[in-house]
Amino acid sequence: MIKHKIKHYEIEEHTDNHCHQEHQLVYVHSGLCASQTEGKNYYAVNGQALWIPANKSHSASFFQDSRLSLLFFDQPPPSPLTTEPALLRVTNFWSLLMHEYSQHHLDFDNNTQHAYNDVLWDQVQYLSQIQGPQSHTNHCDKRLTTLINTVCLKPNKNITLQDFAKHCGASERTLNRLFYKQFHRSFGEWRNMIVMERANQMLMQGFSATDIAIELGYQSLPTFSSALKRYNTKRQ
Repeated sequence: MIKHKIKHYEIEEHTDNHCHQEHQLVYVHSGLCASQTEGKNYYAVNGQALWIPANKSHSASFFQDSRLSLLFFDQPPPSPLTTEPALLRVTNFWSLLMHEYSQHHLDFDNNTQHAYNDVLWDQVQYLSQIQGPQSHTNHCDKRLTTLINTVCLKPNKNITLQDFAKHCGASERTLNRLFYKQFHRSFGEWRNMIVMERANQMLMQGFSATDIAIELGYQSLPTFSSALKRYNTKRQ
């Protein structure tokens, strides 16, 4: 059986440590969600998902206004879901299922709900892990908020710290230091992950490589293709 809830969290909202008897999958419709569990940290932006096994104590922080699907499973999870938490890449079909539910679930009758759950459960096997946990603090420095929002909402490889330094009232060096503190990686590395994950999402949605390259700020299709290949090879 699958229980599916839609929930909204406001920016800087935080949930205390808790656990569930069922397995939980969190899909991010919009926003930025960071989950802390057993000393490990995971964060997901729109179009990604978090897997939290049953009885795993966890908390969550929200660095943007966020809308989530919370799914609870009372049966053993299929591969690639395991007994350990994970950040997940979803398929285009999964995203469509999530969108359909978020828009129309109040109109579902019992038969529709059962059919939807059967399809959803079948699609779990096509999810894949993106990466291991990343360290970060539970509190997001307000000087990073606008920058994080901009990159998450409209990823582009040409967004730089210099673009935001004056607006944030902090130097590029300070902003990069804050990124290391927050995400245990430089701004450039974090931005690249968001951009490349957006590229993967757009490919699954049927966009051409040329259109994706332009959307994400690349002047050359070969340069974009090489960057995406390096990213996907590294994460495997």
